[in-house]
Amino acid sequence: MLRSTPLLALLLSCSFAISSSASNLESAPRSFFDEPAGIIGERDGAPLYAKTVVSRVYTIDAIFRSMEGPSGMDKASLWDEPGPPELLWVTGYRAEMVGPDADETTSPEFMCHSTMNITDDTAYQKRFPSRLGLLANRLFTLDQGSTLVDLPSGFGVPVMSDQVMLFNSQVLNHNLRTAPFDVRQKIYIEFVRDRDLEKPLIPLLQHGAWVSVLVDGRDGHYGLKEGETAEGPGCSMGDNNGLAEYVVDDGEGAEVLGVLGREARAPYVSHACHDAAGSAVRHDDPLRNRASAPVRRVARTPRSHE
Repeated sequence: MLRSTPLLALLLSCSFAISSSASNLESAPRSFFDEPAGIIGERDGAPLYAKTVVSRVYTIDAIFRSMEGPSGMDKASLWDEPGPPELLWVTGYRAEMVGPDADETTSPEFMCHSTMNITDDTAYQKRFPSRLGLLANRLFTLDQGSTLVDLPSGFGVPVMSDQVMLFNSQVLNHNLRTAPFDVRQKIYIEFVRDRDLEKPLIPLLQHGAWVSVLVDGRDGHYGLKEGETAEGPGCSMGDNNGLAEYVVDDGEGAEVLGVLGREARAPYVSHACHDAAGSAVRHDDPLRNRASAPVRRVARTPRSHE
């Protein structure tokens, strides 16, 4: 049983049971490859399967900041057995950095991100209609420091067994100036078959959460006039001007901050989970009726531009 890391996302993290068996290949190919799914345990009263996919080899030979390192996209299906398409429920997703042999684990500091995406979002939306819809065709997103998603019991992300998945992987290197070396990502996907369940799981979809920081003026949504109300995202990317902070005046008496350096805040994030229809499954927010706390200015460090 692995210890999970909380994620600020719609999908919640809990404990994650993953097969720890390595491929034990004496000479792994440098290209992308996958291994057939196998039973590793039980979940929701049904056999729990794990599929392993391994990215191509990436050579790190320089400093690569976030989103600048070597990357690749590779395709694979979760279910390899012959037969008519069937419904699968993905319950967990994990990625780790390994050496070129795909066996020995290496430092997670080389992880940029790992995503599992649908190749045809129109067909997916038609098969699994939802008010939320897919965000960038994406079912799961992992990045450095958040390399594990395990859904609560009774929940899953629905996919069809013949659905081809697109795995996007990228590496980075913030610190090491050494001779070139090779790494790759090893990804584990856990799922159950719908036919093995006594009752269907509650479907989930990944969706984004946006926040903005009000630094001056009245409380409220960005660009909101006095007396108006609004819900939804109210922030945007900061201007990459090399400064530690970027403040935007919304023209209605409020200033919103986009931070480009390091910032430390302690916001309260409610514990919520939504199903694919957009309905709240669980919402425990003891501060929901509490007035907005005053803005607390914090020290910021300009980002290095080496």
